[in-house]
Amino acid sequence: MLGTLHLGETSDDLKLQVPEMPDAAFEPLLDALAPHATDGVMVELDAPESVAYWTGAGDGETATARYPWLPEAWSAQSELGLGFLEARDRFLTGHTQSPPELALLALAAYDLPSAVLWWARTDGAERRSAPDGVRRLLDRLAASHNEAIRIGVRLALRLGHRRVFAIDGSTHGDLPPGREAETGGLYADIQGHPAFQELLTAYEALMAGLQDELEASVQTGDLRPFFRTFNETTRLRQLLAQWQTLFETHHESGLDRARVAMWEARNLAMAKNARVAMANRPGGRFLVLVGASHKPFLDTYFHTLVDVETVEAGEALLTQPRG
Repeated sequence: MLGTLHLGETSDDLKLQVPEMPDAAFEPLLDALAPHATDGVMVELDAPESVAYWTGAGDGETATARYPWLPEAWSAQSELGLGFLEARDRFLTGHTQSPPELALLALAAYDLPSAVLWWARTDGAERRSAPDGVRRLLDRLAASHNEAIRIGVRLALRLGHRRVFAIDGSTHGDLPPGREAETGGLYADIQGHPAFQELLTAYEALMAGLQDELEASVQTGDLRPFFRTFNETTRLRQLLAQWQTLFETHHESGLDRARVAMWEARNLAMAKNARVAMANRPGGRFLVLVGASHKPFLDTYFHTLVDVETVEAGEALLTQPRG
């Protein structure tokens, strides 16, 4: 399992990034990770079933606010004459071997990383046959800096995988059902608390240091040192402080602790989705690529599972797999 910081999709994104992220800097990292991903790659994007839930749980405006790419997915469904379930079944059962049709099927099935994977296997002439909005979306995502694409999809492409497993997503928000609208008020109330102010100061310093480390790794043409250091226990503990702090703010509503509970619920959903993905190849080797704040929780959950052995990311970046 590899913990990451979320890399900005473009140079205008406010997430952690450097102006240029050359492919060459990722190659040593992909070389090191490839032996540990021979049976699948999992990324922190919402699972198709979660997208389908939110699509059916409210109006279209609410769904597209959560997933801005849904209009293109609906366009793919219209082009194919299929709904979500039919598209998913056709994609998973190998109904076709045509890369452009598989990209369209995956998008219609709300399987975004798999759609990008098959789009990368589609040549320019074939791409022109897709609906304009779909073509623009997949072209943009294929060039994304985001780690789910730049590491997850590209590794799956290199290894010849049929899909990339999106494992994030639950059917709940940041607070318990019926209280989601109070999230903004909660953070407005606790932001003046000394413990929360201390957290913000430490987090700003941490992010500045990570930005410097990332830029240094990119300049050397090798991202392995950055990810190796980033996955060290001490660094992960720094990131976990954001959740531990919510036990120190003592909000009268109890919503600070409820926020932690919902974070755990999200991680449990991710663990469930990951375990379902593993069932596709029992005993196989899978790379799990998630935001570092998820990693300690998933490590704990995975250690309780039967027939699952986890490999520390630092070890994975230095050694070949056993067996």
